[in-house]
Amino acid sequence: MRAVLRLLLLYLCLGAFAASAQDDRVPILVVLASVPDTPESRATFSYADYAAIMGEAEGDDRFPPLLQVYSGPSLAYASLRLEEQERLIGVPFFAIEQAASWGLPPGMVTVFQGAFEAEAVQAALEAREFTTSELNGLPLFCGAAGCDQGMRSNLEVREPGDPFGGELARQQPVLFVPLEGVNQLLSSALIETVELSSEVVAGEALSLADNPEVQAAVDAAALGGLLRQALFTDAEWIGPAPDGAKPLPPYRLAVLGEAQTEDRLSASVTLVYETLDEAEAAAAALETRLASYESVRVERPYADLLDERGIVATFSAVEDAETGLAVAQVVFSGPDDALGYRLLVQGLYNRDLGWLGMD
Repeated sequence: MRAVLRLLLLYLCLGAFAASAQDDRVPILVVLASVPDTPESRATFSYADYAAIMGEAEGDDRFPPLLQVYSGPSLAYASLRLEEQERLIGVPFFAIEQAASWGLPPGMVTVFQGAFEAEAVQAALEAREFTTSELNGLPLFCGAAGCDQGMRSNLEVREPGDPFGGELARQQPVLFVPLEGVNQLLSSALIETVELSSEVVAGEALSLADNPEVQAAVDAAALGGLLRQALFTDAEWIGPAPDGAKPLPPYRLAVLGEAQTEDRLSASVTLVYETLDEAEAAAAALETRLASYESVRVERPYADLLDERGIVATFSAVEDAETGLAVAQVVFSGPDDALGYRLLVQGLYNRDLGWLGMD
């Protein structure tokens, strides 16, 4: 126990991993530096910046803004987590500044980011009979049954206030990632996915933050402000285009985003391309497609759904100066700015973004 605690403190004092310093402290890029660059993570990454969404709210007033969170890890059992989470994992509910998830069950990964106290995390988990060890030089905490038993359910230890599988009566492996200024807690039911992220953090594998396509998309989706929420996906997850749709050049990555700028909140869809010519062709195709697309969910023109909410769509294509890649982008703005991102996320989950579909 003391050896692991010394390890934690050493990492904190030294700013253990330099990867976080390469992202200029953009919160989402700090998170992405712990996400392995795999096809699955690029298609399933889901992010929310709780600190940005709650803004200046204090006390109980911090809860209502979280009702506008449409991505990131599930906020189920939030009331129980408010009461029990600190006891269970050593991190108060509102101490989480950013959160993300990626992958598919049972290997889905959850990561929380914030100014967490290493000693509190270790004390809380060891009080629940978690063991302590190291994984690629990082502190790892595992349930009493073992690091390879994160899928195991034991109703005697069911703790819905534990966001790392507690509602399923699991004790998942938890990895502590010390960074400069913030720390992360990362967990999955499968130790293999935790191991992969530990390799990324240790610099032994590439992260999504290292990916030029991701860099270009994140920069564009921020709209010159702060990216509050984001979903990364691809054409396979979006589904096919409707019959007769104007051809859309194949894109390398799609990001649904919600950004806060100085004067407004806006949602966007950003598609990444190799060349500006492709992005310009895509922007033109998207404008035509959006005007003619009929929602499969409500069997009405998608343009009507936008009009009813006062949402205006604008289309553009630009070259990213840093990566040399290009993006085609649709920005949605309206009087109730929270509606744009919600509409996009609902469309993705309901397979109703056919205007982004590939032939």
